[in-house]
Amino acid sequence: MAQYTSYNAKDTTVIADGVFATGFAEDKIEFEPNEDGFEYEFGADGDVIVSESNDTSATVTITLQATSPSNKHFMNLLRQKRFFPLWAVSKRGELTEKAGGNKCRILKAPTGTLGTTAEPREYEIVVFDFENKYE
Repeated sequence: MAQYTSYNAKDTTVIADGVFATGFAEDKIEFEPNEDGFEYEFGADGDVIVSESNDTSATVTITLQATSPSNKHFMNLLRQKRFFPLWAVSKRGELTEKAGGNKCRILKAPTGTLGTTAEPREYEIVVFDFENKYE
């Protein structure tokens, strides 16, 4: 028998340095590992060597509305030039996804546009000890 579940963005929280982020734009959070898990090479005779990657980093992009109060928190973290924990927790029925790490830094300030409409702010954050797990 088919199983039906639902997803609600409100069931996803983002916590940066112990503070719950609020005021997200349409795309709340995106995470992408910075390197493949391994590289491989075939020799002329068909032998294969697999080189494991030890790069556990990922880039996380958090998109906030221009009026989000969390912009102040993320800009303070950027100015402090220090590591901080960042976790996204998404609950979907019986499944919980947890992504992030404890060694994170904001790569650069977001690009800003001030015009007739309020444009979102994107924060690129490097997570050096990235984990993505389901519980």
